[in-house]
Amino acid sequence: MKVFEGWVDRIVKPLRASNRRKRTMREELLAHLSLAYEDARKMRLNDDEAARRALEELGDLAELRSNLQASVPRAERVGMIPLVRRGKGESDLHFATRLTAYAGAFLLVVMAIAVGLCGIVTGFAKALDANWGAVAFAYAMAFVVIWTTFLADIHVYRYVRNGRVGKALITSAGSCVFLGVLLIGGCLVLPALEPWLASLVPMAIRGVLLGLVVFEVAWMADSFRLRNSPWLDAQEEDTADT
Repeated sequence: MKVFEGWVDRIVKPLRASNRRKRTMREELLAHLSLAYEDARKMRLNDDEAARRALEELGDLAELRSNLQASVPRAERVGMIPLVRRGKGESDLHFATRLTAYAGAFLLVVMAIAVGLCGIVTGFAKALDANWGAVAFAYAMAFVVIWTTFLADIHVYRYVRNGRVGKALITSAGSCVFLGVLLIGGCLVLPALEPWLASLVPMAIRGVLLGLVVFEVAWMADSFRLRNSPWLDAQEEDTADT
């Protein structure tokens, strides 16, 4: 019934969820209302009274909407926030770059806050007397690391979701190797810009290698955990639907 469709749309449309999940919710609600309507008609109620009785069985709409939103996985809810939502027809490369730009802006804010706090504690003249070449190099490295991770993450989730585990493992392992080379190279270059870091290089390299192994295991485990409702799934389905 048209009246049911209008009510269901009022409940489902505001939800932060993928279009596929919204369609499923809509179909289930309409089926429930249709069944309640038929039961009411068997009680010899007229059309309007039967429709009213069916809608009353839904209860409070705000509470129902809240319960439906709570049923959406957290990763999918985050993926539907407008700021990080994938645009219609947006390529993997552009999407990863845009997310990295947001992360880079966040890092700049954190750096500005850190400099401000150091300035309060030690004086701004001393806080600003830093090797900004080393800082810029480290920031550029962080940008490349974040961008590579985002781009690889999109492909790994897609491969896992489609059952292509081998390609997912190759992609994630290849990304970790690239990140390892980049980070170890950075560990070797930074002391040339900031000599006091030289003593930390061996420890930093061991930390990079151990961190990448842990990251690889956690990455694949998370991909399999979210393979039925990943953030990527919410993003791509939303771009596929009109």
